[in-house]
Amino acid sequence: MAVGAVSEDVEILDSEVQVSSEYIIKEIHRIRKELKRRREAYSEKKTSTLLLDKIVIVIDDGAATGFTLLSTIRLIDKLGPKQIVIALPVASPLAIQRLKNQTSVDQIICLHTPDDFQAVGNYYQDFRQLEDSDVMEILKSDLA
Repeated sequence: MAVGAVSEDVEILDSEVQVSSEYIIKEIHRIRKELKRRREAYSEKKTSTLLLDKIVIVIDDGAATGFTLLSTIRLIDKLGPKQIVIALPVASPLAIQRLKNQTSVDQIICLHTPDDFQAVGNYYQDFRQLEDSDVMEILKSDLA
């Protein structure tokens, strides 16, 4: 069950889910530590891209709650982009509504928004999680 999403400096929590504040604080700390590790591993001496006055297209594999995209949007919005465009193949109607409520989102492109949405993985033949080595290989390839 999703209770929210965490980025390096933004957290989005579902106010309807009842969990202890100790659990939330512990998880935020654990997730931020992992995000820092991944950023350092994946960036490998690359300078960060400046987003000021750029059109930023955020691509996701899908959105169930929309919380991960919301935290990403809030993080990106702080960097002053000209526009934020969200692109995803599938999302729940709830996630799309949450994204539409964000004034910083200029456009949402979603190919499929089924009324009976259950989980993002249900719309893929292969929904394996990527390992760090997979990400590193992609970043070193011409695909990145």
